Amino acid sequence: MRKVAVDLAVYNLYARRVNEVPEAHKDRYKSAVRLLQDIARNVVTLGVAVLPAEAPEAAGSGASISGPSRIFSRDPLKDY
Repeated sequence: MRKVAVDLAVYNLYARRVNEVPEAHKDRYKSAVRLLQDIARNVVTLGVAVLPAEAPEAAGSGASISGPSRIFSRDPLKDY
């Protein structure tokens, strides 16, 4: 995916600075956009396993936040 990001960035830099983008960079840009469109349509995968949607709930894991009590709250700041 780094190559796709680089190809998109290089094309955009050329497009900002020169009147005509070199053909090689145009082709790489078009290929990168096509790949991203295929990923969005789920035609191409990134090769990463996707967990089922209910997996985090089934595992019972969750976030826990602890810390000191609040110094400021909405009630004392209403008048400001």
